[in-house]
Amino acid sequence: MVKISNITIKNFKFYINDSININQKNFLIYGENGVGKSSLFGSLYYLFYGYFDNGLVENIQEFTNRDSDEDIELLVELSNSEYIKIDKENISSNVSILEKQNIYLLDYKFLDTFFDKNDFFITLEAIQNRFIIFDNIFEDIYSINQSLEDGLSSVSLNPRRVELNSKLNRLVSDIENRTNQIIVELKENFTIKLDLEEAQLEEGALRSKLHKPKISIEIDAIRDFKSHFNESKIKILSLALVFAMITINQEMNPSTNNDNLKLLALDDFLSSLDMGNRLYIMEYIFNNFEEYQKIILTHNVAFFSIIKRLIYVHSEQWEYRNLYQSLNNDGLYEPKFFKKNDNYLEKANNLFNQNEPDYEGCGNSLRKEIERIISQSQFFFQTGKKEKLENTIINIRNKEKHYINPTELLFNIEKSFNDFKNNHLINQDIRPDKKLELLINKLNSFFADQTIDSEKLNRILKDISFYQTILNEASHYDSQAESFQKEYKEALKDVKKLKDVFDDFNKIQN
Repeated sequence: MVKISNITIKNFKFYINDSININQKNFLIYGENGVGKSSLFGSLYYLFYGYFDNGLVENIQEFTNRDSDEDIELLVELSNSEYIKIDKENISSNVSILEKQNIYLLDYKFLDTFFDKNDFFITLEAIQNRFIIFDNIFEDIYSINQSLEDGLSSVSLNPRRVELNSKLNRLVSDIENRTNQIIVELKENFTIKLDLEEAQLEEGALRSKLHKPKISIEIDAIRDFKSHFNESKIKILSLALVFAMITINQEMNPSTNNDNLKLLALDDFLSSLDMGNRLYIMEYIFNNFEEYQKIILTHNVAFFSIIKRLIYVHSEQWEYRNLYQSLNNDGLYEPKFFKKNDNYLEKANNLFNQNEPDYEGCGNSLRKEIERIISQSQFFFQTGKKEKLENTIINIRNKEKHYINPTELLFNIEKSFNDFKNNHLINQDIRPDKKLELLINKLNSFFADQTIDSEKLNRILKDISFYQTILNEASHYDSQAESFQKEYKEALKDVKKLKDVFDDFNKIQN
């Protein structure tokens, strides 16, 4: 199977210059809002949809990084050595294994605007470039309008209008049936109906006119469903419709080559849904997109945990990355992927111990190491909020206890308690004190598995000497002063202690 192996992003939105290697089949990315997830998704959008429609990249330079004077460069490299590249406003490629029916990129913006218009046909017009099942229909509409401009009468064009409506009826009926099937698979209990108002030809005094078809959607026979149903149900309907169109797209246009790239990229596409809904939707994706390379970006740590549990059940190959903002050598923040082999501490040591010590470079490397570690802490402890580095350290220090993956811990506690109620609480053969003992022992086992050495962590953070030197960026002014030499030496030791603690947390996490 061909897959994406590398993505290079230069001067695009949040990115200045970054290269992202994807070693496994699938890629799961966690990062707080505002750290560059949507910029990464946007680069994929322009590369792949720009490949199918070159006109899409004509205005891409408006997304140039505001801190850069250079042009945008985007590159996606595939595992078979093929590529797609955008340089300024030009797109080039040597791709031979790419078909539109195999490429799907969905984000929250796409789904949130799905029902902006009362006429669903207008939505289909807006998304037609993503689904080739609509190509013949919109080609027919264009052809009829062109014939009308050429002076042909509505009577002569009526057979083509009838054929157009026949295609539409078949497709709309198929979409409706598939959508209702998927709604059931997603464990929902509502049904939809797509009401098609066929295209009509109107004879005019000077020129006849084609009135486009209209499609109304009803949920449980209610047409004004946005006033009657909550945001969650409407989002599920959007997803069910998209999945239905993808299914039809695949069946009507089977892949011509088993080695073709099949891609499903999802960017925070399940906002406003509770965890139960998200679980069923992800279960559907795992069951129906097994052949696809899946790239999922999320800011929700609980959702991240759900995906990890499904990965374990389905035994798929996944790579996890944590995305955060890092200060680069030019004093600018840019997205940075946490990697286990990112050893800024080693670099800081080398700069400090060389013949002519580079204290400024040492300080910058130490700050990057701290940023990386604290970003890990937000991920481990699921703080769920992006804050300044200093405030994050203070908040961690103020907590007496920390737990790895607290959302997963609560999920397991709830499951264990429900099992206890169903299997032990109602059992008359077990004494009440024994029941209580069983429950306490089970809960203690969960906390024992997830508890970390909070006392050691807080002691390091409390006594740490890098706070003034590194966090307040003393390294950026007068860093060569001899008075800083001892402070940097102590900072190197303290950051090493902090790194060791989080390396232990990482073992618990894994």
